[in-house]
Amino acid sequence: MHNDTSQEKAYWSKEAAAMLNIATPTLRKYCNLMESHGYVFIRNAHNQRAFIQRDIIVMKNIQELFRTKDISVEQAIKTVVSELPTNQLTPSVTVLENEDLDLKQVMAEIDEIKQDNEQLKNTLEEFKKLMIDQQEQIIQQQKYIAASIEKRDHHITQLLQQSIEKKKEKKPNWLQRIARISPRDTD
Repeated sequence: MHNDTSQEKAYWSKEAAAMLNIATPTLRKYCNLMESHGYVFIRNAHNQRAFIQRDIIVMKNIQELFRTKDISVEQAIKTVVSELPTNQLTPSVTVLENEDLDLKQVMAEIDEIKQDNEQLKNTLEEFKKLMIDQQEQIIQQQKYIAASIEKRDHHITQLLQQSIEKKKEKKPNWLQRIARISPRDTD
């Protein structure tokens, strides 16, 4: 079997995990176990794993084995890797030629993150302005309430004073009451 991987499409961890319907950390676990049993992945200049179609097929075989045979993932990996021919364990190309393509993808993602960041900053600024406006409204409401309470209290105080004065005017004091009943008036 010819082992030239230089023309194959390479997938990165996120893509490979999606193809295998597993989480990226689970994929890393599989890879570490596979490497501990002699399997070699293609890596870029930054030592990141790249997955070619053969790697995806091998991992699908591992998944199938541990799901159907009720064995551990490590046992499935050991079984599948041990059955691979030696020329499939070590790829002939270890540096990816499409690393520039990946760099473009990373730069595009960085630009997207920057745009998202800018949108978040704008939203945050709008939120801050809204909060300041609401705080000013609350302060105005508190001032209005305090003034209304003070006005009400003043009005109630005035009414009470007027009421007391009226009672004083209507009700004669004890001297006035005695003077009304005095014998002089009866003569």
